[in-house]
Amino acid sequence: MSNTTQAEIERLHSITAIEHARELNARIKQRSGDGNMYFLHPEDEQFYTSRGILTGYDFQLSISIETYHDMYKELYNLRDRHTDTSKWTLHNAENAINNLYDAAADEEWKEINITNSVV
Repeated sequence: MSNTTQAEIERLHSITAIEHARELNARIKQRSGDGNMYFLHPEDEQFYTSRGILTGYDFQLSISIETYHDMYKELYNLRDRHTDTSKWTLHNAENAINNLYDAAADEEWKEINITNSVV
């Protein structure tokens, strides 16, 4: 996963969560013809404001933290209940996701080596 640039972070701070959702949905709709199933983000202001998600940055951070938790569960077969993500920045979340990608690659490598040593 590539880290978000400072210019993109500034842009995310300057737009609303709805505007960012619409941007993401437009990208998703462009890819929707490839045969995969995609889900669109809600475009309802109350959905975001009731969760304290006001800016595009807040929304992207929320998505990234959810991705971290989903990846952690997929990799370790349990939810990470010890990491406090409440003070994370987008860079913190992206770095944590990158670390999980690295851990997953290591696990795949271990599985390949174990399988090959059994054969």
